[in-house]
Amino acid sequence: MCIATPKIQATTPQRLVLQLAVCVFMEAFCFGAVYLGLWLLGVDYVFSPQGSNPYLSTTIFDTTWWTWLTDYAVAAMCAFMAWRLATCSGDWGVKWPGMALMLAYSIPTLLGGMVHQAAGHWGVEALNSGLLGWGWVFTSAMVGLQGGVMLFIARGYLVNQTRLRFPLLVLSNEACWAHTVLVVLGVLAGVFRCTRPAADIFLLGVTQAWPVMYVMAALASGTTACSFTSAWCAGSFALLSPTILIYPLLVDAGFVVGHINCFLHAVIFVAWFGQGLGVLRVAETPVKQE
Repeated sequence: MCIATPKIQATTPQRLVLQLAVCVFMEAFCFGAVYLGLWLLGVDYVFSPQGSNPYLSTTIFDTTWWTWLTDYAVAAMCAFMAWRLATCSGDWGVKWPGMALMLAYSIPTLLGGMVHQAAGHWGVEALNSGLLGWGWVFTSAMVGLQGGVMLFIARGYLVNQTRLRFPLLVLSNEACWAHTVLVVLGVLAGVFRCTRPAADIFLLGVTQAWPVMYVMAALASGTTACSFTSAWCAGSFALLSPTILIYPLLVDAGFVVGHINCFLHAVIFVAWFGQGLGVLRVAETPVKQE
């Protein structure tokens, strides 16, 4: 049974504050749940904060081809999916944030690979300043953008629905932008900086947890995309969720860092390809006029 879609109302300061409060609450809930899980598993030390302290020569930062070559493979695939979304004839409200998400995946992955490769020549201490240091900050900031872009995908899908299966809050553009900016500012302020630089990325992945939930809820509530496409897309977005726990467990077990990164990049490749293909299919689904 479907219910009528609520009319998208103009954003007032009161509504914006309410929506931002929802964003903050969901972020706090997700971080609390993740850190509780890490603590219970005894691997929370992997995400020890670095603060403003400089990285040392002993800092664990893999520089082998296992990491940077697989980074390049993931970046190339995401760039291709961005091109496919840019050239498809689908709904602009879904395909533009989908294209932006693929670029937000491709660019930092490419830069991350370059930083990992360059650190093998210049040393991990080069992450403290200069080109390599700013390259890693920019990489992290681009990762911080991804959750906000996911919110835009969900919003773009919801606003085109003439019927919903269940009521769902439609976030405003302003709330999506505000969430994105706040996370990026957190990156620049060093909030997500860990003693293991790679852990920064996983910690930033937690900021995508509730946007992923929102995308999944939007796909479940909407009626234009077929059940298989919705399930495919939602599953692809959810696929990376366990990696926040798998990564520290593999580190704690003593696996070689390069091998861990290669395995996780393979999972990322499958998940992001699935996301790109799923968003492409959702964007190309014609909106039913009722």
